[in-house]
Amino acid sequence: MAMTNAERQRHYRQRHLKAVDGSGERLSIILSLQAKTALGRLASFHGTSQRATLERLILDAQAHITRGLTPEQQDQYHDQTLTAEALPGNNDDSPLPRNDEDDGLLPRNSEGKRPLPGNATVPRPDYPSEARQMAVRMADEGKPNKAIRQALMDTCGRAPSSRNLSKALRAWRAGGW
Repeated sequence: MAMTNAERQRHYRQRHLKAVDGSGERLSIILSLQAKTALGRLASFHGTSQRATLERLILDAQAHITRGLTPEQQDQYHDQTLTAEALPGNNDDSPLPRNDEDDGLLPRNSEGKRPLPGNATVPRPDYPSEARQMAVRMADEGKPNKAIRQALMDTCGRAPSSRNLSKALRAWRAGGW
């Protein structure tokens, strides 16, 4: 007997929760356009998925909050009974770190980026020098991005997303071969 749409969706969700090392939890939220756009930009900037970026932001914020707590306060925090207002000297509405603060939580690499928690790193693919040269040459000849992406797919078996191709071409021009 054929499955209903609801059954197919339930099976899909169960399969994908198991794919996250068996420790995944589903989160369904609606974000403002500004927050969603910022999340996409952050993910692109760090070369990670939006999920990995969101996980890192949450874990960084938690580490920022808990590092100055006493063991008793940490217990209260983990029991979800401690609030920001309960902390002395917290006149600030938001206990989260500002973007310009270097909180020293995680070391930064040579590019100024922080490592991601666990195995959440998503390496940017390296393309062979010949493939990069071919892509830049095609762009200089005025070939459409679709043709450049297809040529990279044929050569390497992968290609930057249409959204990231221009950025890759600029980097390949500037960085040499």
